Formats: sequence, structure tokens, C-alpha cells
Amino acid sequence: MEYILSAVWILLELTSYLFLAEAFFQRYRKKWQIIIAVILAWAVIYAYSRLVFDGVIKLVLTICTVVALYSYLFKGSFGYHVLCIVLAYSIGAVVDALVMFGL
Repeated sequence: MEYILSAVWILLELTSYLFLAEAFFQRYRKKWQIIIAVILAWAVIYAYSRLVFDGVIKLVLTICTVVALYSYLFKGSFGYHVLCIVLAYSIGAVVDALVMFGL
């Protein structure tokens, strides 16, 4: 059950990152290419989360994967892609903290 919840959580995070990116960047690919790229990135990130790495290494690998996904799917400079991901992770960290510790 833990594996299913972990996979669903990763997919939800990836989807939220894509919605945030669509707010800032113009889409570069078609819908079916986006779906295939998201499924591949989801599988890669899920594989990272199951490997026995330190938390920081997992985070760096995940950020690199999301940067590659953003660069493939959306137009824009590399710096803006990284800035958008930092914003997305900051929002995610705030939401996680609010869920864990309450308002």
C-alpha cells in the first residue's frame, strides 16, 4: 500500500509542477508527447525514490529530472526553468509543513 501511495504522490507532485510551468512558459510539445514525457519522468523519479540514497541525493536527482522535463516540454531559458522549479519546491515544502504541523 505504501508503494501505491508513494507513486500517486509523485504523480501528483509532477502534475502540479507542470501546471505551474504552464502558467509561466509556452508549451513546446503536443499533448501526447507531454503525456509520454510525464510517464517517463514519473517512472524515473519513482525509481529514485525506491533506491537507497541519502535524502539530499534523491532531491538533487529529482530536481535534475524535472529540469530536463521542463526543458523538453516548455520554451524558455534554463535559468527560468530552474527558478520555476525552485518556486514549485518551495510551495511544496510549505504545503508539506502545513499538512504535517497544522496551521
